[in-house]
Amino acid sequence: MKNKLIFSTSFWGILLIFLGFSFLLNELLDIRIPIFTFLVSALFIYLGIKLINGNFRSQKMDNLNMFGNHLLDYNDSLKDYSNIFGEASLDISKVEIVEDKIIDINCIFGNFKVKLSDKLNYKIESTTVFGKSLLIDKSTEGFGSLLYTPTNFDISKPCLLIKSNVVFGNMEYTIVR
Repeated sequence: MKNKLIFSTSFWGILLIFLGFSFLLNELLDIRIPIFTFLVSALFIYLGIKLINGNFRSQKMDNLNMFGNHLLDYNDSLKDYSNIFGEASLDISKVEIVEDKIIDINCIFGNFKVKLSDKLNYKIESTTVFGKSLLIDKSTEGFGSLLYTPTNFDISKPCLLIKSNVVFGNMEYTIVR
């Protein structure tokens, strides 16, 4: 992906010049500039201009959705699935687990829907920060952590452990029959 803000030399050059001037103004003229507030504000302005100009396009990979509305594809070799500023779905209802497996599902500033099967042997460890997690029969809003184990969980069978993380977003788990 070209035009990455954080890795561009222009970004680091402007940042270093700004930091240098702010330190000089603070030492020589006792003028205090709130550096962190300025940098966060400048980043939001930059992102807003990029969105208006159409330079941000929705991107979908097998395990990542950004700025779009996509169905992510489950792949046995992938260990994490993420949705950032978009809406995504992940269907793991037809997955067959042959050995214990751990996957991470992350939602940041968006909505994420995950379809499960009642035949699947799984557990969900959910962490929510400024968001909402709707598990099958439990939920968390705001801040919280939950460990969800379905009633038909079989400890003798291989298990899919889902580590669910939500920050400023919504995550919803549903059962497909």
